Amino acid sequence: MTSVCESRPAGWVEAELGELGAWSGGGTPSRSEPAYWEQGDIPWVSPKDMKSTQLRGTAQSITKRATGASAAHLIPAGSIAFVVRSGILSR
Repeated sequence: MTSVCESRPAGWVEAELGELGAWSGGGTPSRSEPAYWEQGDIPWVSPKDMKSTQLRGTAQSITKRATGASAAHLIPAGSIAFVVRSGILSR
């Protein structure tokens, strides 16, 4: 593969994004379904929670039911999350 950046730091290599891990998009459980949100104990990460380089908590939580009956799914601890679509990107 031909490098597009000849001045990268020593030891860094060029790779396709697909080679770096599994990729997943978000899926917000329906806000009109209380069983997905009330008394939830699974942290729900949204762009408003991503104000620093390390996530320390979330403003909302979802229920286990939400992960089985909606587009929401569990992401392994230690995963990297980033915003790709949101008004927060303009800040």
